Amino acid sequence: MRIFSTQFSTVAIVLGLSLLGNACNSSKPKGDVNTAAPGAADQTGVDQGTPDDADQVVEEAPAEEEVFTASIGVKNFRQLTATYETLTGVQLQGDVLAEYESQLSSLPTLVDASSLSSSQISAITKLAAAYCFALSNDQALRTEKFPNIDFANPPADSTGFATDILDTFYGPEDMLQGDRATDIATIAGLVDYLNTVDFNGGEVTQGTPATNIFTGGCAAALAGPEIVLY
Repeated sequence: MRIFSTQFSTVAIVLGLSLLGNACNSSKPKGDVNTAAPGAADQTGVDQGTPDDADQVVEEAPAEEEVFTASIGVKNFRQLTATYETLTGVQLQGDVLAEYESQLSSLPTLVDASSLSSSQISAITKLAAAYCFALSNDQALRTEKFPNIDFANPPADSTGFATDILDTFYGPEDMLQGDRATDIATIAGLVDYLNTVDFNGGEVTQGTPATNIFTGGCAAALAGPEIVLY
């Protein structure tokens, strides 16, 4: 199954990269600073004395990139599928399983954030889209997860639409997550673009314009840092 046209898929993947970029630029923790006084006893309990200024060695804090990669992890392929099943209620079977098997060789196997590549983001986004498309076509699930979204018509309010998606998947906004407005604006921009796509006359032959637009916004959220990173 191929849910997206090439153009549609590229836009969703770029959105996933954009959301991850926002996280990397705003969420890097700072390195620990040694506040021990000069000459204080080390962990062995032995006073090391106070070195002369000429002999004093200043330890530099780790570079932000090093701290980021050491402190932030990436979900591997097993963790991603478990997370997507929990968030969407969709099981790993049928078309979703077929997409998973198709993308398996490109999905992350390491947790190191520095190893995350654009091809992995592409695979993650396509897997997320498979879950989202299945969710959009399951009336019971979509009513349970998104009671305020109209799946019969394309969204007229892209910001409200994006907010519903993120609030459902991210949960209540809190200080640890930071400001959600940037992610909402990013996904709303994708929705505005998808509202201009001629799905019926293009390469996308499955689903309706409404379900395909939902799939794009949903996939961008599930491929974003709040879900992929930990």
